[in-house]
Amino acid sequence: MAWKRHLSRSMLLALLAAIGYGVHLLLPPSPRWTLPGHLEIIGITADSRQFWTAPQITGYDQGTRTSFQLRDLSDGSVAASS
Repeated sequence: MAWKRHLSRSMLLALLAAIGYGVHLLLPPSPRWTLPGHLEIIGITADSRQFWTAPQITGYDQGTRTSFQLRDLSDGSVAASS
């Protein structure tokens, strides 16, 4: 009976390894999208579908920010800007 348990565990591990390898082959190795340029994420909307970004400003203009953008989380496209 011990050999049946050993065989079933081995088969389960082989199945899980095959599933893991298949997922590794099918999924892309890089992110679906990235933020272009140097943007800072300011916040996320209440429904968690969109987020606000603003350009990262260094140096003398640290106190001013312009061109806030509302972006979609699924593909990074700009939904609105101000």
